[in-house]
Amino acid sequence: MNIFDLQGPQFLKIYVFISIAAVGFAAFVRWWERRPGGKLTPAEVDAFDPRDLAYLVADGAAAIDVAIAVLVKNGRLGLGARKGQLAPGAPAPFTSEPPATGPAYRTAATRIATRRLDEIIVGAVEAGFTDASDIRKARAEDAGTELEPDLVRRGLLLSAEALWRVRWVPVIVIVAAMGLGAMKVALGASRHRPVGFLVLVLCVLGGLAAYFSTRRAPRRSRRGDALVETLRHECAALGMTARSAPMSLAAPDLALAVALFGGGIVGGAALATVLSQPMPGWWSKWDSRGGLARTRRGGGCGGGCSGGCSSGGGCSSGGGCGSGGGCGGGGGCGGCGS
Repeated sequence: MNIFDLQGPQFLKIYVFISIAAVGFAAFVRWWERRPGGKLTPAEVDAFDPRDLAYLVADGAAAIDVAIAVLVKNGRLGLGARKGQLAPGAPAPFTSEPPATGPAYRTAATRIATRRLDEIIVGAVEAGFTDASDIRKARAEDAGTELEPDLVRRGLLLSAEALWRVRWVPVIVIVAAMGLGAMKVALGASRHRPVGFLVLVLCVLGGLAAYFSTRRAPRRSRRGDALVETLRHECAALGMTARSAPMSLAAPDLALAVALFGGGIVGGAALATVLSQPMPGWWSKWDSRGGLARTRRGGGCGGGCSGGCSSGGGCSSGGGCGSGGGCGGGGGCGGCGS
């Protein structure tokens, strides 16, 4: 039997079911294409450089903010006389990680990529491009070129092909369902039958198609989302320390705070003038819902001073949550004491 020969009420019931199935399938595709899911092991978490994490959380500009924070903290760059200006620092060979981070914990690809990013930034400053905001604008794409491939390989960022499928396959499915309804509307109108309810369903589907097509597709996989959410909860107290006394943090911990919470987390220090990433709006809302309180009740930095923010023995695999080697006081994740 031809579905278009059904009476209006009968077709409408079937079409509503088809529409719901199409939307459900579109949502499933959007979820499925963001594989892999699950969580990383502690060893895999420890393989992250804060620059990688910043790119995973936000974008290339955020990764540059982290690199600037580390380079200034380590003296490789200095702060210029004017607000927002950088200056060349003490000459030193580039290393694959900042000092005092403990044993090597990153993959070879990560070490090479982060060293190149540092070289790009220092080279720009030494060439006379001292405005931090200009460096972010000009070099954000370079940061993506250096950092993105390894994150895609590790299943934390989506490839370009997966991003296309996440954004457009749901739209194609919904538009196909709309095409079926549009044909029935045209047929009903030619027979002078009422089609108002069917047009209403088509409008809803059109709105959903527009939503999927215009909304930015999520860059991270489900595994990447889980990593960011876990570290933000475990290192919330580190963010509070970065707000109140950022320069008391060791370079790895300062870098981790900037990576997770944005350059706006750095408060009350000259370094904040060269970090333009705003304080994330979700910070205060999340804290008001008790996220920070839960972290404190759990013993500070992800369940205790010995656990660390990344379950690998320290806020940034450095053996302790702050510059003093403990979770509080000395510049760390707060609440545990030294």
